[in-house]
Amino acid sequence: MYVITIIYYYNTIYIMKDDNAKRVTTSIKIDPEIWKEAKIEAIQREMDLSELVEGALKKELRKK
Repeated sequence: MYVITIIYYYNTIYIMKDDNAKRVTTSIKIDPEIWKEAKIEAIQREMDLSELVEGALKKELRKK
């Protein structure tokens, strides 16, 4: 598996492919009730919350 990184910097888009990429730690602000629902869903699916969020983001981004 590989990761594609897209960076927008000074009106230029850089796309990088990294076969050995690690995940990054980030912080976002989200409605506490949605976060709670997401945590419950991740537990029910026996997966990490980060996997659930990453999957949801990928699905949303594919809609473009």
